[in-house]
Amino acid sequence: NTYQSRSKTPYRKKTRRNYDLDKLKQEKLAVALEKQKAGKKLNLFEARLILEQSKEY
Repeated sequence: NTYQSRSKTPYRKKTRRNYDLDKLKQEKLAVALEKQKAGKKLNLFEARLILEQSKEY
């Protein structure tokens, strides 16, 4: 079985990467929300982050 022969190391690295990406996403979201409050234009990425966040709650 190829599944059993896999090592667990890549999974841990992926988890760390996911954590870093989530952290970055939260920082970008905070900036986007500040821009929105200030009435500045949002780019598509920022608008999408805000929409995703509002869907979760």
